[in-house]
Amino acid sequence: VIKQAKQIAEEKGLQTEVLTFDPHPSVVLSNIRKQVKYLTPLEDKAEKMAELGVDIMYVVRFTTQFSELSPQAFVDKYLVALNVEHVVAGFDYSYGKKGEGKMTELENYANGRFEVTIVDKQTAASDKISSTNIRRAITEGELEEANQLLGYPYTTKGTVIHGDKRGITIGFPTANILVNEDYLIPKLGVYAVKFRVNGETHLGMASIGYN
Repeated sequence: VIKQAKQIAEEKGLQTEVLTFDPHPSVVLSNIRKQVKYLTPLEDKAEKMAELGVDIMYVVRFTTQFSELSPQAFVDKYLVALNVEHVVAGFDYSYGKKGEGKMTELENYANGRFEVTIVDKQTAASDKISSTNIRRAITEGELEEANQLLGYPYTTKGTVIHGDKRGITIGFPTANILVNEDYLIPKLGVYAVKFRVNGETHLGMASIGYN
């Protein structure tokens, strides 16, 4: 979607802009208080968008009031209000109250005020590329599949903390990482990893479990 948007923007001499929402809609719409684990927390998302060459990332606060907007109101108050000239989104993107607005209807809501490009279903590892399938692969410990769906290695960030110093007893350097609680953590197990410290990348082994 981003690549398609960038290509169109370059052809038309426009900026590439992304509209995203925070927090995750399920946090607001759930009947119970819950904490959602993210594939890409907001700060990481901003970094990724910059890497992809996105000029501006708009973050809309997802609230109960926002969730009640009709599809037409969403288009008018957000897309048109931002002076959008061309919208690019996946075929299954939905908008408005309860996701009532579909991409096939967006041109009607636009009423000639902007153009629309629908990106067809994308697949990798024989699966549809979607956050649902990526989450499933990560929670099942299928990181190779998750990485194929993502298009890059799944990454988390954390802080080195004091542990039980077991590394001393086995003659192997270890580090206990307190991962940011916003990240979705893979299934318990042992994984081959790359980790970065002070800008340098190293190979390692990660044991995800309880200390």
